[in-house]
Amino acid sequence: MPLVPVSATLLAQGQVAYRVHEHSEAHTTQQFMALGFPVPQMVKTLAFQAGDGCIVLVALRALDPVDYAAVARAVGTSRAKLAPLDEELLRERLGMQAGGVGPFVQQDGVRVLVDRQVPALPVVFCGSGERTSTLEVPGQAFAAIAGVVLGEFAKPAGTPVPAA
Repeated sequence: MPLVPVSATLLAQGQVAYRVHEHSEAHTTQQFMALGFPVPQMVKTLAFQAGDGCIVLVALRALDPVDYAAVARAVGTSRAKLAPLDEELLRERLGMQAGGVGPFVQQDGVRVLVDRQVPALPVVFCGSGERTSTLEVPGQAFAAIAGVVLGEFAKPAGTPVPAA
């Protein structure tokens, strides 16, 4: 199945103003910084599979560490049953590439969690579904996603991040 910018399609259908920025392949914060994207306005979307097979997308500011326990509580599972979604399932279930995952998805079996700090940003740069394009949207667009769960999904500032 060819990859399509599913996020852009959904935004267009919802009449949300957006811009698509085409660029060389990038999937790390450092690569996006090198392309000139403003770090304080960058939002990453992490993709997980919950114990029940549900896909969980978590959108938070690019430099914020995710609070896995908060994510697990929000979807009613344990931290141990929350696993990163592999690239094959990203393509098959969402039509997205790893490193380009976007939060604008409305699909059965997919839950979207957005950290409360994201909709407060005036403009946001986030994944479109592909590593070679980035969406620019108003921060408020994140609160407008049908079925989205707004919450505290980033660890508080100053929380140590364990080494990988």
